[in-house]
Amino acid sequence: MKLHCFSEYDRLRTVALCRPSLVQVQTRNEAEYVCFREPVDPQIAVEAHQRLRESLESNGVHTIDFTSYFEDEERALSDQLVNRTYSRDVAGVIGNALLFGSAGVDVRKPDFQLAHSALRKAVGTSVISEVTSSIQSSLEFGDFLMLNRSAILINLGWRTSLDGVMNIKNLIFKSGFEQIGLISLPPDLTLPHLDVVCNVVGSHLFLASKFLRHVPVRIIMQDKEERYEMLPDFVARHGYHVRYLPENHDPLAYTNFINIDRSTVLASESAVAIRDILADVQVDVQTVDITELEKGGGGIRCLTLPLCRDDENTLSDSKVTSIVS
Repeated sequence: MKLHCFSEYDRLRTVALCRPSLVQVQTRNEAEYVCFREPVDPQIAVEAHQRLRESLESNGVHTIDFTSYFEDEERALSDQLVNRTYSRDVAGVIGNALLFGSAGVDVRKPDFQLAHSALRKAVGTSVISEVTSSIQSSLEFGDFLMLNRSAILINLGWRTSLDGVMNIKNLIFKSGFEQIGLISLPPDLTLPHLDVVCNVVGSHLFLASKFLRHVPVRIIMQDKEERYEMLPDFVARHGYHVRYLPENHDPLAYTNFINIDRSTVLASESAVAIRDILADVQVDVQTVDITELEKGGGGIRCLTLPLCRDDENTLSDSKVTSIVS
């Protein structure tokens, strides 16, 4: 299987998903423990997930499902895990390497372990870069945003630690990226990952919560001294116009979508606000009803792990290589 991701907007070819389990989260107390917004009906969630898969495939995207690769013992455990469907966090393709994440909360650690086992079977071990991490380090890829082929923006917050990022820093540079921009979101349970406060539409529009205008970026480069820059200046230098979101917005309504290509995004049907904010932008906003899955606290971006994106104008098979630690 070809692994290739250098942006959030090049043509999406392959994505990894994980069908929801059939365990019901019945009460608000249960929901709070497992980091859900509210109780979830598992059968309705499975139906919503199937609609998401069909929407991706109708756009020519090949999908794989972690559950197809579980052994019996793995399946027995996975079928009891209510967070397993949020596949974005467990791993990430940086360049041509697949990097494994490390869960920032205990309730998700089994999800990560089982997803990694499935990925080893799905893509083979030769393209996986496994980095030894300390017990204290964490790394969740919902905190990663690839601005372009030269820069990645990463949030150090509730789910991703500085140690976790430093463990993979050299692999990021080896993949060809020149800058790693680090920010720190406030410690707020409503802000678990970077993708609830910002996202990119194509290669030139950066959607962001208004408070991000006050956030400094710590810029790490391979052979240069670190320096700081304000976030709006950092993304502008990488070709983006910043458009700020309305105050008191629901994060899932604006930023938790996935780019199919440079002019197409797939968003939740409930995220009607995104059509308004993109009304003057030449982009096709497609929607799918995943309301029941959003009760678990994640949107379309959280539910999808891109494995391959390609730009037909620049990508040839000869440029695809494997990186092994």
